Amino acid sequence: LDAGGSLRTSGTAGTAVNVVSGNFFFTAQPIGVIDGVDYQYTGDVRKIDAKNMRARLDAGDVVLLTSVGYGASGESYYVLTADLAAKCAGALGASKLVWITAGQTIVSRNTGEILQSMRLSDAKAFLHHYGVDWRDRKMKSAPPLARLKEISSNLTHVDMLDERVGHATASTLRLCRHSVTALEAGVRRAHILTPSSGDLLRELYTCDGAGTLISRDMYDSVRPAEDGDVMGILDLIQPLIDKGILVSRSHLQLQAELDNAYVQVRDDVPVACGMLIPYGLDHAEISCLAVNPRYRGKGRGDIMLTYLERVAVTSGIHNVFVLSTQTMQWFQERGFNEVDLESLPESRQAIYNHRRGSKVYMKHLRSLRDVDAEEHFLGQKL
Repeated sequence: LDAGGSLRTSGTAGTAVNVVSGNFFFTAQPIGVIDGVDYQYTGDVRKIDAKNMRARLDAGDVVLLTSVGYGASGESYYVLTADLAAKCAGALGASKLVWITAGQTIVSRNTGEILQSMRLSDAKAFLHHYGVDWRDRKMKSAPPLARLKEISSNLTHVDMLDERVGHATASTLRLCRHSVTALEAGVRRAHILTPSSGDLLRELYTCDGAGTLISRDMYDSVRPAEDGDVMGILDLIQPLIDKGILVSRSHLQLQAELDNAYVQVRDDVPVACGMLIPYGLDHAEISCLAVNPRYRGKGRGDIMLTYLERVAVTSGIHNVFVLSTQTMQWFQERGFNEVDLESLPESRQAIYNHRRGSKVYMKHLRSLRDVDAEEHFLGQKL
């Protein structure tokens, strides 16, 4: 419907769905002339009428948007549907934005399987790898496939992600780019799925999902610890050492374990810290978890914990454990279960302090999606 209207469709017995559609939910503006190219009637989204759209959604209606928008002068412009979807999702503060591709998937170069999840920062790095700037107004579509192959052939290093030949299509990159736009505007998660039967339900209602999840980054201020952080880490853990909660560590011990340490910083000063110490191929100990008292109660401990869990899974480690004398309940509330000392790797059992008598708690992480679910729950609390 060009001007607007509604259509009531019948569903199962006793149910009906009201679909509201029209051009009145957003206004458009011309892209104009860029680098000497006149885009004529190709437009950009100018403004979203989120209040009106939200009112219809709250009334139980389905809002169906068109790709034609009107400008202030009455001219009509074609707007990319993906651009419109991303900006509407941002304006509405949507929890999820779901894309259905024509069958393209993003595949992990390491495993050969569909990439289950990416952080927002990973998605930006992924686009950068293919020469796409998500902020570039001229990028109304991604580079053509021939250009992608040219770019890929000139690169000798890929940090984390790559797409298999044949899957590196312009449309997939465009959806990734619009996902980044939506997440930067406040949307919590974007999902990229194929149209296969059952994939949408599996993506939304199972831990492993069916496509690629791109989620906002809670970890912008978390990084590997550096030499200059040692004194800050000591300041964080000393009060807990004095209370007997943490094991005492000297400056030299921290320096030796620095490769396993991570910090969350504010103005480059550590306000939280934690360690992930590998034992064997599939176990790691989470230790030295501490938060500055001024910042407790703000989810920073949870952020550090889920960050360490993400590092573990990314490294191929699926069993993480903690040794605790006083903070057992906090870890139990986050999915850790008490186990016998014999459940620890033999190398860790050999250095267990029997005099201290710490209890052992372990957590099994099946995949990054397990961590994603925790982050989603945590994001709603923060």
